[in-house]
Order: sequence, then C-alpha cells, then structure tokens
Amino acid sequence: NAQRSLLEAGLKAAQNSINSSMIAFKRDLGIAIDRPVVLTSELVQYEKFDDSNIDELIAKTIENDYDKKRYEQDIELTEIEYKIAWDYSTGTADQLQITLEDKKATLEALPATKEVSLRTAYNNLKSLENSVEAAKLAVEADQINIEIMQKKIDAGVASSIQIIELQNKLLNDRYTLLQNIISYMTAVASFENSLEMD
Repeated sequence: NAQRSLLEAGLKAAQNSINSSMIAFKRDLGIAIDRPVVLTSELVQYEKFDDSNIDELIAKTIENDYDKKRYEQDIELTEIEYKIAWDYSTGTADQLQITLEDKKATLEALPATKEVSLRTAYNNLKSLENSVEAAKLAVEADQINIEIMQKKIDAGVASSIQIIELQNKLLNDRYTLLQNIISYMTAVASFENSLEMD
C-alpha cells in the first residue's frame, strides 16, 4: 500500500506538471487559459543524435556565427564614432578607443568561447545519452528478474507477493527511462538549434 501511495503521488505530481506546462503553452500561444486544447502528436521517440561529423558541424557553426558578424559590424560603427570624435575633438575619443579595444578582444575570443559552449553542450548530451542507455539496461534487468521470479512462483518455490516488489521496481525504472529520454531529446533539439546544420 505504501508503494502504491508513492506511485499515485508520483502520478499526481506528473499530472500537475503537465497541467502547469499546458497553461504556459497556452500563454505562449496566446490562447485563453480556460480553453480546452488537445495535443494530437505523439511523444518524441528516442533517437540517438548523429555525431559522426560533430567536429565539422562545430567548425561550421563557429565560422558562420551570427555574433561574429554582429561584433564585426559593431566594431566598424565604433571605429567611425572614434574617427569622428578624434577629428572633431569631442572629448570622447579616449573612451571610444577603450571600447573599441574591448570589442576587438571580445571578437578575437569569440570563436574559442563559442567552441567551449558547443563542446560543453555536446558533452552534456553524451552524458544524457549514457543515462538513457543505463536506464534501458535497468528496465531489461527488471524484466528478466520478473521472468525468473514468475518461473519460481510457477514452480512453487516463491510466493506471488515477492513479484510485487519487482514489478514496482520495473515501473519506477520505466518512469526513470522515460524521464531520461525526454531530457535527452530536449537537449538534442536545443543542441541542434545551436548548430549550423544543413
């Protein structure tokens, strides 16, 4: 009963989380909060991220980085401001020169900063992938343990009560697997959005 109550509490927490997410979703879409909405698409299926050309994707993303172009344009504008301030002695030339040097230093460091950011996101993605694989193995082990216990019950050497704990463990491990898959697929979508992909 205690395990059942715990699972029911987990189910209620999940339902509350779904309701909160639906309210935020409606708000983001500009839909009235009390209007019923039915989502018809299925959950995103687990699919490993294809990292066979990750180094090329990261290099291409760094090369075509929007921030790099933005900083280059910003530097050009600051150089024009500096030239005007210098030519007309407005008294802001020194400050503009410092600003210009700061922007150039930021632009110079931008590729390394972007690469660190992308590599960190990729490593986090790989960690989540490992969590999914570990959770899959746990579910498989639970299923094997249940099959073994069922054979023991059928042979009369174990009680049917003993299988309940194994079934609860399987339910918990399936839930963990689902949560890990959702986290992984969310991270994949976020990572793909940050990459320059064809």
